[in-house]
Amino acid sequence: MTAQVFTSDGRQLTNAAVTWASTDAAIARVQDGNITALKVGTATITATAGSVASSGLAVTVTPGAPAQVAVTIQPAGAAVAQTFAIQPVVEIQDGNGNLVPSSTLPITVTLASGGGVLSGTTTVTAAAGVAKYTDLSLSGAVGPRTLSFVATGLSTGTSSSFVLAPGAPAQLLITRQPVGGAVSAPLLTQPVVELRDVAGNLATTASTPVTASVTFGGGTVGGTSSVVPISGVARFTDLSISGPVGDRELTFSVAGAPAVTSTRFPLALIVYGLTNQKIQIVDVGASITPVSSAGTPPTFVSRAGTLASVDNAGKITARQDGEAWVVSSLPGGGDSVLTIIPRAAGVPLLRTNLTGYAVQRGSTVTVDLVLDPRSTPVGSVSLFVTAAYDTTEFAGVIALVPSPGANISINQPTTRVVRVSIASATGITTPITFARLQFIAGAPGDVLTLNLTAIDAYAPDGSDLRSRMTSTYYPLVPR
Repeated sequence: MTAQVFTSDGRQLTNAAVTWASTDAAIARVQDGNITALKVGTATITATAGSVASSGLAVTVTPGAPAQVAVTIQPAGAAVAQTFAIQPVVEIQDGNGNLVPSSTLPITVTLASGGGVLSGTTTVTAAAGVAKYTDLSLSGAVGPRTLSFVATGLSTGTSSSFVLAPGAPAQLLITRQPVGGAVSAPLLTQPVVELRDVAGNLATTASTPVTASVTFGGGTVGGTSSVVPISGVARFTDLSISGPVGDRELTFSVAGAPAVTSTRFPLALIVYGLTNQKIQIVDVGASITPVSSAGTPPTFVSRAGTLASVDNAGKITARQDGEAWVVSSLPGGGDSVLTIIPRAAGVPLLRTNLTGYAVQRGSTVTVDLVLDPRSTPVGSVSLFVTAAYDTTEFAGVIALVPSPGANISINQPTTRVVRVSIASATGITTPITFARLQFIAGAPGDVLTLNLTAIDAYAPDGSDLRSRMTSTYYPLVPR
């Protein structure tokens, strides 16, 4: 644009200073008469010289050619496999960010970052230059995401970062299996169940209770059978199961997800000592309390009260060296713990690796035979290993196990007796497995008795340890 300045009598002033102005410089900017269109709309341009102003010139700015895709409403409220609470809206704009209402290009949304699967109507044709998405959802690991919006020939638009949250529970996972105990007593190991969405994320916002029920073995569930999850985890604390002795399975269910079933576990009339607590080595004066489970309070009795005593809670206290059976009983049955009491604290011990005395009938049983010096170094020891069934001839094999720093020899004068000699010039200070016994467990009631009996024992300096070495026996009961 140009401006001409005249005096009141009509003479043109060629050197007059002219000032240009726009009523809305955001729409149209003017400088030295040059007008730049910036934003769709109307602005009035005027020229002023001294106190004299021109009449205004109305300038209308219209959109330019489509140049870019811009996100005008950001996606938000995303949870796994659920439609976004706030669906994105995008515009086709010219190079100055003006909406181009004449454009009807299709715009496709894709994942720009974060990974996963984007579902719903991902391509939307712009109407009056605007594309509105209505049913987008995401599946994948929880965490931040961004979306890209693409139209042919235009610069891509990218959303702000938003967080994909866990979805609704779609699956259950038992992360701690139940372990039985006694009928009508709290399970020895209480189950833990996780709620996960379709992508495997912990459903931390889930609040629907998870319910446990018996689906194998009969009986009913006692205790708190429905637990509200906390941060996606349902922790049961006091489940018990009534009914007959035998195996059970628990099934866990929640609305909206398939039920899941536990591994099978046994229930007994009474339990005294876990599987790895059935044989206990306890020094004189020390005490242990094996796990006890019973539907009603049991009676505890020591079969050798002078060697080991037991209180009403099942706490065993070693009194004198030897071996004592401690029994927990109810009308109709009982359970036992074998307590081995060494001759003194820290003295050497001939033992096995057994922690229980029950073996499965017909199974191959392997037992490690161990010299355990505890806190007393051993230079040499000779011993008899005797294995015998109550009613049938023992048919097992005892094989030497080499041990660095120790000389071990075996001879077998009979099928039931093996003599073992162990010697070390530097002394044995840590437990060593010197031999391995293997046999086939017999029929129920045919108990195998295994004895480890010291003949002589010496310290590395030659002093006699025979009176301090503890010999042991183990009854192995096929079931």
